[in-house]
Amino acid sequence: FNLAKTANLVSEEVLSGFLNGLGFILLFSQAKVFKAAKAAGALVPAVGMASLCFSIVQLLPLVTKAVPSSLVGLVVATGLGIMLKLPLATLESTAPAGTFSGGLSSLPSLIDFGQLRRMATSSSAVKLVMPAAISIMIIALVETLLAGKVVDDMTGNMDDADYDVPKRSVLAMSTGNLVSAFLGGFGGCGLIPQTVLNLKSGGGGPFSSISYALAMASFVLFFAPLVGRISEAALAGIMITVAYDTVAWSSSFKSIKAVMGKGGDDTRVQRLIDFFALGLSSYICYFGNLAVGIIGGVVAQRGLHSIFNRFSKD
Repeated sequence: FNLAKTANLVSEEVLSGFLNGLGFILLFSQAKVFKAAKAAGALVPAVGMASLCFSIVQLLPLVTKAVPSSLVGLVVATGLGIMLKLPLATLESTAPAGTFSGGLSSLPSLIDFGQLRRMATSSSAVKLVMPAAISIMIIALVETLLAGKVVDDMTGNMDDADYDVPKRSVLAMSTGNLVSAFLGGFGGCGLIPQTVLNLKSGGGGPFSSISYALAMASFVLFFAPLVGRISEAALAGIMITVAYDTVAWSSSFKSIKAVMGKGGDDTRVQRLIDFFALGLSSYICYFGNLAVGIIGGVVAQRGLHSIFNRFSKD
């Protein structure tokens, strides 16, 4: 579990690049919602409801955090669309039949262990799965640890627990994913966008994590038909909010300002290296692979700093 300490290798610039790439992936992934609305002649209502939801999520926490702003935004935007009879697509209308039926039948079933054993002993299957598995492992590991780092940065409270928090986080995530896989479910990890949204909605303690899990289970089992009525435009508003909050605007502008600022030649070169690492990781994370973007940014930044320090001493 020494891999749990890998988050310490990720600098502020590489973290910002990762957040930028992830944020813009989330942002532009919502384009399909508006393209579909335009094809259906409902672009204006879709943009209006998404904007309304975005505004509520951003502004309501300034007034009160007693209720999650994202939930209020979804309810208001969806409810207003139904009241005005706007021709907006819903989650249910664009999903396969039975997706939002709910009940125990919606839960996954236990995997076939015989098939798992056959796949695990098949060289062709292992060669097919391993590259994706390693990439997902790196992303899940790093994002989970970076989510904790983002929380510390946003709250200003560095963790002072008397036990190894990163190691326990990785152990808990690994155990949960293993059990989930055996039960036929998907794996998961700590997600920075949801963490940011949770903090800005007033969450931040163990109870918020527990309530999140219970709410998700309730939505799947009991309230799935109601969830299916949520308009895609309202959900796009939530995702645009998440994307906006994910992008590291402050750190990115700070890095640009540092490059343009005054200073000695040595200091300026170091700033350029940091800015290059931010841009490189942002580019690779958005256009390529999140895991490669993180690794590439760390290697480039540390390598260039090492080369510069060596030649500057000479």
